[in-house]
Amino acid sequence: MKDRFGEIKGKYVANLQELKDIQNEHEDEKEELLDTIREQEKEIKKFRAVLAMLMTQEQLDYVVLNSEWNEDREEWNVPYFTYREKAVGLPKLASTNPTRKESSDL
Repeated sequence: MKDRFGEIKGKYVANLQELKDIQNEHEDEKEELLDTIREQEKEIKKFRAVLAMLMTQEQLDYVVLNSEWNEDREEWNVPYFTYREKAVGLPKLASTNPTRKESSDL
């Protein structure tokens, strides 16, 4: 009887440990997915900022509303549209030429 109880207790303890391991794996996978979502949200915000510089909201709405997802190809079919040049205020970049001496260095 004692041997049978010890065997059952051993299986119970092993099953508890396996359950804890599975829960830990689940938490790790969940955290990885959340990290991926956070990174993708950052990327989306970057592309939205670029689009906002290049297109008006009306143009963007037109493209979004008239785009269709192609299940077979797993890609978006985006309608043709005419892009009209628009003044874009790009930030000025600092000089990256290390060999050029600034006037204050002379």
